[in-house]
Amino acid sequence: ECKLSQPKTGIIALRASFAGIDYTGLSSAPVAFTLLDALQPGSNFLWYANWERRIGKGIELSLEYEGRKPGNGAAIHTGRMTVRAIL
Repeated sequence: ECKLSQPKTGIIALRASFAGIDYTGLSSAPVAFTLLDALQPGSNFLWYANWERRIGKGIELSLEYEGRKPGNGAAIHTGRMTVRAIL
């Protein structure tokens, strides 16, 4: 995990993790989904990046990207953008 903060560029946060799971039960069962936290048996990679910046007086912009590579499955990518008004 890493976080960099500078007044001109804003705040950049990065995070990455690895989880090696050795699970022999039925991975499609609801209880397995809860236990494994949506990961799969095998090598699981998770990564995250966030950029926050004040773009005006009382206005903040946040860009967020999250990815995961569960077991032998395909990578899943999620992106979000948020604009906040601070009153």
